[in-house]
Amino acid sequence: MSLWEQGYVILRDFIDVSDARLEMQTLFDPGDTNPVQDFGSDGRGTFPCTPALNQVTVHPKLIAIVKHYLQTTDIRLTQSVAWAKYGQTATNNQSNNDQRIHMDWGNHYWAHPPKNWYVPEVIAAIVYYSDTRETGGGTAVVARQGPDDPVYQWPFTHMPGISKWPFVNNRIDAEKVMSGTAADIRQLCYKREEYPHFKPGDVLLYRLDTWHRGRPVNEGQVRHVHNLAWRRADAQGIQQWNRGFTQKMYYGHLEHFVSTLSAEQRETLGFPKTFDHQSVSARYPDWQPAIENPPPVPEYWHWSSVVLNAAETASLTKKRFVDLCTTLHIDIRESGHWKWTLQWCHDMHYMNVECHVFTKDNEIVIDINNVQGDRRLYWHTIGNMRALWHGGEMGPTHKIAVLTTTLSYNLLPSEEGFALLTSDMDTEKIIPYLKHSDKNIVRCAMKALSTSLYKPTKIVYQWSSRQCQTFLEEEIQKWANHIVYRSRL
Repeated sequence: MSLWEQGYVILRDFIDVSDARLEMQTLFDPGDTNPVQDFGSDGRGTFPCTPALNQVTVHPKLIAIVKHYLQTTDIRLTQSVAWAKYGQTATNNQSNNDQRIHMDWGNHYWAHPPKNWYVPEVIAAIVYYSDTRETGGGTAVVARQGPDDPVYQWPFTHMPGISKWPFVNNRIDAEKVMSGTAADIRQLCYKREEYPHFKPGDVLLYRLDTWHRGRPVNEGQVRHVHNLAWRRADAQGIQQWNRGFTQKMYYGHLEHFVSTLSAEQRETLGFPKTFDHQSVSARYPDWQPAIENPPPVPEYWHWSSVVLNAAETASLTKKRFVDLCTTLHIDIRESGHWKWTLQWCHDMHYMNVECHVFTKDNEIVIDINNVQGDRRLYWHTIGNMRALWHGGEMGPTHKIAVLTTTLSYNLLPSEEGFALLTSDMDTEKIIPYLKHSDKNIVRCAMKALSTSLYKPTKIVYQWSSRQCQTFLEEEIQKWANHIVYRSRL
């Protein structure tokens, strides 16, 4: 079963944690006779902290798998804390030693996780730095058994600290304050909980509304783990669990760390996608050198009919052009050294444009060449681009109105006929195009089906959960997600 069905998934030997394990031994003294017995060890391993633990926080494999399960390319880190749990007898009812069964959403959400189980908003992870067969302290989990599972009936209020129930952490003391239906549900959770064993490098991914708990650590042992959580960037009401990351600025360590990250890693921390390179490189001494000037115009270069000129620095020109594309809802991606690919869609049209940037006569020039797409749409967009570039205003959108005449079935399967496809057609006539070799035709078919009463099939679910590599694949997935979401309402 998938993470979004049963509520969790275990990734075995997923990342190398050898350096992080050494740092944990230094951070948390195995001989500590009076350790903190609550979650997080009083923030000693909270991000940002030590070099290897920081690298786990932004590990590319973790980022990739979280984006896959959250079905988005835009995520934000909300929690990262490495901590130690000691095998000592509980001294109070808030001890984490033998933890109560619980869900994590209570101190992450202002409101409550969505009722629709299939709308993912947050994903949490526990990265293990210890072998729990030796240390104990493995995480117990309760798998969800379908929409009628009695312990997973929304809203989830049957736990200490939620609704009328006082907060108690220790399992024995927590169950003393519970009663009625809540107590019955919790006892059923304890009967059903599973006890996986974990080794260093294993990762438990789980939802914030998954029942789980920390089990006791063996006497004399110490269990080391790293708890993390990410939300969709567009999710509302989910707060950052850590203190603000930038509070650790001023001292150089975090500045150096940020300077070494990829754009994708920085963005998960909340770093802006676009920024002024000159000012940022001035703030961060270890930042990559300022963007070098574009190359000179190659000999015998054949110019297109669209060229934008700018008598400014390379960094400002790049930011200005990226901002311009964002304003026009154009997807812009680097495809080479000072080369960009622009892509956008309008109804059945898909535009693919290449931009080459050169230095010419002490100016920066952007050569824009239409590779694929409708010429009328291309020239309308170029008109808007030129207007904005020179400080003007965009033209009216009615100039690119697209014909939406209902397609007669006898025109199929020609691509010319398909261009007129609308959602009032028989869905059985549209479905075959979901397997077409042309990704834009697949996009159009998926979009048409998204406005019909079509029930998702295997191919739609596959598109909804796949890791997209291109702009068109992301567009197809957007409409596939719409179909899946609508079918579950």
